[in-house]
Parts: sequence; C-alpha cells; structure tokens
Amino acid sequence: MGAWGPGLYSDDVTEDVRGIYVDKLHRGKNGEQASKEMIAEFEWAWSDEDDAPVFWFAMADMQWNYGRLQEEVKKKALYYLDDMKNLQRWEHENLKMSEKRKQVLNELRKKLNTLQPPEKKVSQYRLYHCQWKVGDMYAYQLEGEYAKDRGLNGKYLLFYKIAESIWWPGHVIPVVYIKLTENNEIPKTREELEKLEYIQASVLNSNDFSDKFIIDAHGKWKNRDFEADEYGYLSIYRFQLISTSKKSIPKKLSYIGNFLNLTPPDKEFIMEIKENIRPIDWKKVEEDVLTKYFLYNKRESVIYGSLDR
Repeated sequence: MGAWGPGLYSDDVTEDVRGIYVDKLHRGKNGEQASKEMIAEFEWAWSDEDDAPVFWFAMADMQWNYGRLQEEVKKKALYYLDDMKNLQRWEHENLKMSEKRKQVLNELRKKLNTLQPPEKKVSQYRLYHCQWKVGDMYAYQLEGEYAKDRGLNGKYLLFYKIAESIWWPGHVIPVVYIKLTENNEIPKTREELEKLEYIQASVLNSNDFSDKFIIDAHGKWKNRDFEADEYGYLSIYRFQLISTSKKSIPKKLSYIGNFLNLTPPDKEFIMEIKENIRPIDWKKVEEDVLTKYFLYNKRESVIYGSLDR
C-alpha cells in the first residue's frame, strides 16, 4: 500500500483514486459512469487484501464529497470500516499512528452514515485542438535576448508539423520538426527548405538500449534497427509544441505553406511513445529551442566528450 501517514489520503492508492475520480467528472462523466470506470480500472487494488480497504474508503469519501455516493460503494467502505483486521497492521507497525488512523476511520464512518450533500457541479475541461495540418510550416522570427546574445537575432525558427500528440488533460497538440534559417529571410521554395538543418531535440546513449531494455520498457521498439552518431548517441529531432488555447499560440507566427514529405533528419531515432517527445512551451520557445541547437547541433557540451578528436 505504501502509506506515509494515518490520513485518509496518505498512500499511493487513495491519492490516485482521488485524482482520477475528479478527472473523470471534469471529463463529463456522471456519477454512475465514473464509479463503474473506477472500479474497472482499479481492479488491481480492490482485489488485493491490503489495498482493497483504502480503495473503497477513498471512493466512498470522494463520491460523498461530490454528492454522488453509490450504494454499492458505501456498502463496501462500511464493510471494511467494520473489519478489525484493518487496524491490526497499523497497531503492529506503529501503535501511536494506529490511534490516529482509528480516529480518521471513525470520522469517515460517521460521514458515510449522514446524508450526503447535493450533487456538486463540476466544470468541464475546455480542450484545445490545434488546427495545423500535417505538412504545414510556420515561421517564427527570433527577437529575444538569448537570440541576440548568440548572434541569431532576426533569423527564423521554422515549425513543420509531422504528427499530433495529446497534452494533459486532452489538448491535441502538434508534433514538429524545427529548422533554423541561415539568414533573416523566410525560404519560399521546397528546395530552399530542404537545405536547412533540423534542430535536434535530445539524444539517448545507444549503450543503454540492450535488447532487454527495449523489450521491457518500450515494447514497440523490439527488434528495431537504429544508428548511433560518431559519439555513440541516438539523435532525436521531434518536439511537442504545448498549445492549450488559441491564446497560447504566438501572433507573430507566419504561415509559409504546406510541404508534405520533406526529407526527414538523417539517422533520426523516433520515440515510439509520444509522451516521451520533448515538450516546448511557447512562452520559452526561443531559449529552449536554441539551447538545444547549441547543445546538440553545435555540440557545446561535455556529453560528447572531447570535440577535438
């Protein structure tokens, strides 16, 4: 169970129940739907002798708080509240803490046996869906202090959408490659765009990718072929642009056009799990992207060892 205190939400299971249950209400689930989904998703908890009591305690408490207490959930919680085995482990491990735990559970019992409040209104998430099409490219002129300090003022970052990803709690955001122009002019043709280098997002040490690691942690990478650079690193080029509303998109972006099937980066290692793609916040886009540019493209870092060789 992993409890760190006697409180009702002082363990991993109840913390998860509280957060996920409220998340479902924000997604428009009614009380019955949310309850059924929670019970299905947390079977691993309520089927476990140690985790079952705390699961039902948290479920009953959260449902009561939001005026959505299901009779089935109430009965389960009261059953475990009356089960003396519940406190025996606490008494064995920490007698002083067990007294506090007993008080917490007594308060929960009283609460569940009183009339629950009216159903509480829960606001719904307002989710953003980026309207960029795959192949769309936008130009962003560098004008910040970091760009000026590094001699890139006036040049452009080019954002090229290649896919989509989901940003919590459900925003649909673009996955992009990013290029840097050679001067203060926006390229006008596919040929001009092809000549520009891609900015690298991150690297992975190829030595970490044994067959076992790939199978255990990233099943989709099983038997994948990948090619490391001359320093033994896997090159990653994809970014996620965090976009949660139209207001989060800079007004200074200039649409260049749609350029499907541009040549991808050479020796690119593609993260199969989209959540692992490097996220970039528009508020810090210049410094974040340029930091990666100097770190990985220009290799101003000790991670590559001596660059004199």
